Amino acid sequence: MNTQKTLKALFHEFLAEIDRNEELRARVEDILGHSKGPAAAPPKQPSRRKPGRFDPMAVYRDRSANLAGRLDELDVEELKDIIAEHGMDRTKLAMKWKDKTRLVELIISTVENRAQKGDVFRAPAEQ
Repeated sequence: MNTQKTLKALFHEFLAEIDRNEELRARVEDILGHSKGPAAAPPKQPSRRKPGRFDPMAVYRDRSANLAGRLDELDVEELKDIIAEHGMDRTKLAMKWKDKTRLVELIISTVENRAQKGDVFRAPAEQ
């Protein structure tokens, strides 16, 4: 008999004995960790950032020059809150940045790009 056939026969007999013998089944379940112990704790929800203090798109629409000034008033964590809330960094690299000016530049460039998106399909201004 080759090894594969031998192992199949052995496991077949083992499984048959587990079906017949409750005590053996309980011992095997304990060894494999299938005992009816306490249930595992539910997984924790990922922590979410706070919502941003204001909507940068609304500020940009009102007056684009005000956006940089409003962003300069915020600290690094508040800037990251705005970036996270508005999905401005899909790669999540900005969450590692410590430089405030870099975060402000990301927000401004993203807002400008989103504000201009679709301009090619809009009617040109009358001259």
